[in-house]
This record gives sequence, C-alpha cells and structure tokens, in this order.
Amino acid sequence: MNVSRDRLSVIGKLIGIYREERRMNTQNSFTLKKFCDGICSINTLKNIEAGGLSRSEDVYIELLDKLDLKFGEFPVIDEVLDRLLMKLYKAIEFYDIDEIELVSDKMIRVLKEVNKYVYYSEVESIVNDLRDYYFKDGYIDDVVYQKYRSILYQFELKYMDLLRILMFPKIECNSINNHNEYIEEIEFIKLSDAKLSCIRLNLLHYYYTQNKYLEMKNEIESLESHFMRESNHIRLLDTYNYAIVMLTDVNIDWSSKYLNRIEELVSECNLPKIKICEVYANIGCIFHMIKDYAKSLVYYEKMLTYGFNTLTNLIYMADCQNRLGRPIKMPIIENFEYDKYPIDLKCMFKYFTLSEDTPVFIKQNYILKKILPYLHDKELIEIFRFELLKLLITRININFYMFLRQEFSKNFKLKLTVLSKKAFNRSKKSFMLTVSLFIE
Repeated sequence: MNVSRDRLSVIGKLIGIYREERRMNTQNSFTLKKFCDGICSINTLKNIEAGGLSRSEDVYIELLDKLDLKFGEFPVIDEVLDRLLMKLYKAIEFYDIDEIELVSDKMIRVLKEVNKYVYYSEVESIVNDLRDYYFKDGYIDDVVYQKYRSILYQFELKYMDLLRILMFPKIECNSINNHNEYIEEIEFIKLSDAKLSCIRLNLLHYYYTQNKYLEMKNEIESLESHFMRESNHIRLLDTYNYAIVMLTDVNIDWSSKYLNRIEELVSECNLPKIKICEVYANIGCIFHMIKDYAKSLVYYEKMLTYGFNTLTNLIYMADCQNRLGRPIKMPIIENFEYDKYPIDLKCMFKYFTLSEDTPVFIKQNYILKKILPYLHDKELIEIFRFELLKLLITRININFYMFLRQEFSKNFKLKLTVLSKKAFNRSKKSFMLTVSLFIE
C-alpha cells in the first residue's frame, strides 16, 4: 500500500490513543497484552503507539480492524484537503463566515469517501466540530476535549490551529471556578505558537487573568499592527474590543483611545452587523460595570441599531435607563429568538417590559417569586437590589417587608435591621432606616 513514513507515525499514535480510550471504558480486551495478541509483540505495539514504525503494514491493518477502522493513505485526497485547509484558515483569519461554511462543506464531502479510514476519520470529526462551533455555537463536550487534548501534539501540525480553536472555548467554560486548571490548560495548548493571528487574541484573556498587563498591552499593539498591514478590519475590530474590555479597569487612558478607532472602523469599513453588535454590547457592559450608566446606555443604544447580543445586555440597558430616571424601553423580540434563553433571563427581561402603570405590589411580588430564586450573578443582584429599593420607597408594604427580611437575608446576606411588625406599625421611619441598609 506504500503508506508514507510520516503518516504511519501518525496512524500508530492514533492507534494508541483509540486503544487507551476503549481500555479506560473498562473494555479489558484493549489492554496492551490482549490487544496485540496474535498480531505482534507487546514491545512492537508500544513502539507503534509511540510513533515508531513496524516493518509490516499488515500489523497496522490487523490492529485497526479491532478498532473498526481501515488502513490506507490517499495522496490525491490529501492534496485536495491541503488546498481546502489553506482556504479554511484564510476564511477563519478574516472571519469570512460564508467562506468558512463553503470550504468546510467541501472538506466534509471529500472526507465522506474515506471516513472509515484511520486519520481521515479524525480529520472529518475536527471539521464537523469546527462547523458546529461557527454555525451552531456548539462547544465540544468533555470526552471530545480529552481526545483532542491527547492528539494535539500527535496529529499533523497543519491541523493544530483548528484544534486550538475548538479547545479554547471549552477551557474557558470548564475553568470558570478553577483558575489553576485554566492556566494549566492554556499553557498546554500553547496559544503563542499558533500560526493564525486571530488565535493570539485569546492570549489577551490569559494575560489579563495573570495580571500581565504590560504583556497584554504589547500583544494588543502587535496584533493591531499585523491586522492593519493585512487590511483585516474585522480582526482589528476584535483587537480593539479586547483592548477596551480588558484595559478599562487597568488604565482608562490605555483603553479610551480605542473607542475612537472602533468608530472609525464602523463608519469606514464594511463589517458584519453581528460583530459590530457584539463590540457595542461589550463596551456597554464595561461601562455598566464601572457604573458609568450614561456612557453605557449610549453604547447599548448603538448596539440596538445592529440587533442585540444577549438578553443580559438588554437587562443591563434597562438598568441604565432605570438609574438615569428615563422611561424603560425594551425592543420587541421574536419568539424563536426569545425561547432559546434560560428561564431566569427570560423572567428578568419580562420584568422590564412591564407597563409603567403596573401596580408596585405586582412588581414587588414578581421579583420575589419569579426572579429571586434565580439570582446568583453579582451584577444582576445589584440591578434588582436597586429596583427593589426603588419599589420599597414608592410603596411601604409591611407584608412585603416581612417576606423580604426572611428571604433576602438568607439569599443575599443583606444587612437588615431587626424590625418587628409592631415596630413597623409604630414607626415608618424605622422601616426606611432598614431600607437604607439595603446594601451588602
């Protein structure tokens, strides 16, 4: 069959990975001894799985048969895949969604001819997962992540950046509450070695978590220069977005200059609406977090001219309007768009769509019954804490207060003055003092 030495090395490593996967699933027939029984010696199998070569291709054929895979190499298909891969990388670098879809579909059609063969089956999985990532917001699961982790440095180098693209979001998701795991995994996938410059954008988040602000600033400037030379305006926009999000609470002067650059890009370049929407939403969120509600609202209103990013951003926007004493105006959302969000965000969004004429006690009860059980995020807690304070001042309700004292004190750990019903009836001033302590 004359499979190349390089491909044989990759195939051998894949055999080791697949065999170990099955062995871990308590399939005892996939131990070293049983797997190679009647085919080759244990030492030969160990050598193959380490990337060494066997003298006989029959050994590979028999081992792969146990894994329900075929053995072979198809140079013509490899040439086609290489050409398409180059196009795919270019499309990703410039965030050309239409081209990503077109090229990935072509690759999948080519791979269908050989997807029963080792190596090609893996390439097909990678391309399918990449397509799901871009078009279905699909993250790989933990099992797939571990498989890609095991092959990252065993597979062909040309596919490594695709694996990095798939692995990074999963790392972020899995490591929200485990900083050490995040650092370990980021260092493992070596983002700085990526050939795609857009992957280096993810390095900015890593520097941010490590408090390496100078490295982050230098990387931003390096990426800016690179994307300007390439006239890659969409990734330049991403760079400025990262700069504002990550530098605002480090050095406001570092980030403020990028606001004007974003406006120049939006006005001068033909950028996807979804990207512009995302950037304005992120800027609005940053200013909301630093309590600059007027500036936050400006960017949320700009966001709405291009759509909206998430329900969370709309809730933040309503909070800005609320704190600035303006009428709350929320956009109409189609059912198909609305239904994809979790119940907690839908309830919070629905609250801000209530009419201004809605009685205060109905709003109070809605927050307590529909929103309170789901409140865990710090920013959202602060939003509805402010809203409740406003409602309490508007309408003093003893039953509501008693419920508040019971429920909120345990859920939010609020500093509430001990106040009996009798004391309340005797002195509304005491109750208002309680309200004034409505801060953690």
